[in-house]
Amino acid sequence: MRPEQIYAIVDIEATGGSVGADERIIQFACVLLQNGEVIHTFETYVNPGRNIPYNIKQLTGISNKEVRRAPYFEEVAPIIIRLLEDTVFVAHNVGFDFRFLNEQLRLHDFLMLDIPAIDTVELTQIIYPTLDSFQLEDIASSLGYDLLNAHNALADAKATVYVFKELFKKVTKLPLVTLEKLEKLSSSTTHETFLFFREALSYARNFKAPLAEDLVVVNQLAMKNPEHLTVHETQSEKTSYPFSKEEKEKYLPSDYSFREVQAEMMDLIYNYLNADLSLEKLAIEVPPGVGKSLGYLFPAAFIATPKKPIVISTY
Repeated sequence: MRPEQIYAIVDIEATGGSVGADERIIQFACVLLQNGEVIHTFETYVNPGRNIPYNIKQLTGISNKEVRRAPYFEEVAPIIIRLLEDTVFVAHNVGFDFRFLNEQLRLHDFLMLDIPAIDTVELTQIIYPTLDSFQLEDIASSLGYDLLNAHNALADAKATVYVFKELFKKVTKLPLVTLEKLEKLSSSTTHETFLFFREALSYARNFKAPLAEDLVVVNQLAMKNPEHLTVHETQSEKTSYPFSKEEKEKYLPSDYSFREVQAEMMDLIYNYLNADLSLEKLAIEVPPGVGKSLGYLFPAAFIATPKKPIVISTY
């Protein structure tokens, strides 16, 4: 992140979770981050001028009593506008927080915010694509942060700060060639989320970390170096391919239904893969229900080895 740039990490709690549904803000929190350090924190309840629905009270823990003496949005809006001026707006699901805040500004006759916005949900989906959940609480937990008071605006904003910093730390440790690819592809991200990758790439280029020893760059792609992979042979001798029906059935489940066409496909593929490499191609068309996946995976299992794997690419 650029040392001089201020990032405004924002979280909003409202009477409902939809934009354009005449909902109102009941809590606003913002943490200003510069050069990786928190420089200011602002949080306030907001009087929505209406009762808070029961389900929102259960979710956030915010009651009508807590917001009764709070300022109305038109009273805190000037403070929020000055606070966010010249910042980059960051939120977990920026499609809600940024749009909802601008909607409230418009409804109360204030100018809407014209600043860049970054979404940490989308960033996490790109940088940690295998996570089971992209809810803030779950992401924070997976990265080592306990969010004890979820759906409290300030607690969520502080958790988002942690996640945002961890995402930047993670992405700047990627191979430079990988980060360059991400930056190039990031133009299709939500709002101005691409700015995150642009700043990360600038930082990484200045840092110039060497490529990890277990990686190798091939055709502008960083991947694991095969020479550094540890493989364990499970069999000292290659098992003979079972051509007969009886031999095949020894390897397959007891409830397997033998199909002549599938067996023929298996044999064709085995013979093709086992032959010396040539420019000849093999095309097979079979009717639905034959079991094509098993038809090519079964014979491939008798050919592939850890040192000479077979790559399966499907539509």
